[in-house]
Amino acid sequence: MGIEPAWTPTQQLNNVNVSILFKLFLTLHLITFLQQLARDILHEALSIKRSYESFARPGVGNKRLEEFCKDPVNAGPKVKNTWLDKNADTAAEMLSLPWNQELIRTLAMVAESIVRESADKNRFGPALHWVDLFSDRVHRMCVTEMKARPVESETEGQALARIWADHNLKTEEKKGVNARHHASIHLTLYHVNTEVVAEI
Repeated sequence: MGIEPAWTPTQQLNNVNVSILFKLFLTLHLITFLQQLARDILHEALSIKRSYESFARPGVGNKRLEEFCKDPVNAGPKVKNTWLDKNADTAAEMLSLPWNQELIRTLAMVAESIVRESADKNRFGPALHWVDLFSDRVHRMCVTEMKARPVESETEGQALARIWADHNLKTEEKKGVNARHHASIHLTLYHVNTEVVAEI
């Protein structure tokens, strides 16, 4: 038996490309999984099925906020059947409200606990800054809340119709972007793999 020929520079480069693209592919799926986990935890907390439904949920009551100010530990946001504090004039102001910040920290701890106690330590990948991830998701809800408020002579019904129409449009656009994105990755992996096989 002869000695197997060494990999040519082209083959080595193609193998590197396959490795990089495969890692990128796995990373994208991992990020999507982590985002889904954060989404599910947040939806469970607010008793909603879709993020955009948050604007239809009432905000936390004044009495509960008063109790929260006196006893943040026992009267703070819970991990189920809770609310956002909507007493703000801008999305940034709403996000920064003490109640909402405490909600973000609480849900981040839930996510960290799930990851820490998971039997499959490779399932979630490297450590993630959950507070930032939940902050981003809550901020989107705050933006939706601001947009859902009637403007000028608009009625509440007209405002709701506007929000639904905007949501449906963005959903369709997102589907198109995601489809093109995944198709591009799969096509690139296919071409690189084909080139490697052709070189062998």
